[in-house]
Amino acid sequence: GKQADVLRCPHIANTYSVRQHFMNIICDTNIWYEIGNNQFELGNIPNENNLIAVFNSIDEFTKTSNLVKNEIYTRNAIQAMFKFSDKHAIFEPPLIHLLKLDNPKIKYDIRKMQNFIIEFTEKIANGYKITDTLAFKEYCIERDKNFIDLTEYTNSISNKIKQNIKNIKQHRKTESMPIIRDLISKIVSYQSIKLSEDFDWTKIELLTNTLRVYFTKLETGAIKAVKNDWYDIFILAYVQQSDKIWTKDTKLISLIKEANMEKYLFNN
Repeated sequence: GKQADVLRCPHIANTYSVRQHFMNIICDTNIWYEIGNNQFELGNIPNENNLIAVFNSIDEFTKTSNLVKNEIYTRNAIQAMFKFSDKHAIFEPPLIHLLKLDNPKIKYDIRKMQNFIIEFTEKIANGYKITDTLAFKEYCIERDKNFIDLTEYTNSISNKIKQNIKNIKQHRKTESMPIIRDLISKIVSYQSIKLSEDFDWTKIELLTNTLRVYFTKLETGAIKAVKNDWYDIFILAYVQQSDKIWTKDTKLISLIKEANMEKYLFNN
């Protein structure tokens, strides 16, 4: 694959300063693959729109088997991510992002906390290869363990809830938004502290509404959780009211539409 130009990661100390008045387009990992491998034209995206890479995608690129199976294809995707989002990538994990959305004064040292994923993706973009494929495979399995455990736990709880549902149609109508908000706040608190009582939930209405549909589908047995769901759904934590999400993930798109949040979808 073609080598990247000089790759750098400046500006990461203050990613929030770039979230200006014009529209930002939060790009899912599958979009970087398509951009990097010239699978569609970018000409019809106005210049004032920022293509934003976020932690979820950057982290996914550090533990994908595609680095071994589709090396050049993946390198091209990572290079595209640096090229288009070099100055305004968001390196904070989604839960930290929510904390900073709640209180911009919260300090988070990106270089200290996320130095590995930054350096790893920079090296791959610059032509480094995975040499010990067996060790890398074991590393990927280890990195995914928490997500697999969380997925099994979620399916187990959902199954218990399903067994106690008397009327599925009625259950779908149950007002669950307070539960969803409390859940998000609790998950955030595992990282640090809970969101404040006066947190402006309208800022992340895409995440909360989509999550509500997702959990209703789990609880009624319409779907089962899979480990990638956490990356796919929590990428929505970065999408604020003036932003769009750009994804080709049909499951995520379907959940967003069912949540009546179609206005957030960017369609190239």
